[in-house]
Amino acid sequence: MARAELETARAWGVPRSIFLGGPTPGPGEPLWTDEDRDYALALHLNEADTCPGCGQPFSESTEPENEGHYRMTVIRCHACTTLAAQSARFTDGMKQEHARGLSFHIQHE
Repeated sequence: MARAELETARAWGVPRSIFLGGPTPGPGEPLWTDEDRDYALALHLNEADTCPGCGQPFSESTEPENEGHYRMTVIRCHACTTLAAQSARFTDGMKQEHARGLSFHIQHE
């Protein structure tokens, strides 16, 4: 939950303490508390240690003793499957410049 709080606070451009309902500091008071800075730094360090390909921490996934100790599972997003199949049928044979401007939306029935 803390990560979601931090990411949302960052997206809104406010410290975590204010996002959680804390008081807005008065004139001359610091906007960020020590705890806000600690949380922000922890999020930064966590993101810096995350492999962009698999989402696992580099500090763990690059250790030689961990080779062969990962398993993969496959899941299917049925919405993406439908979107890919139907959009491909719609654009087959269409000039690329015409297809480029299309936007496909999908919704659950």
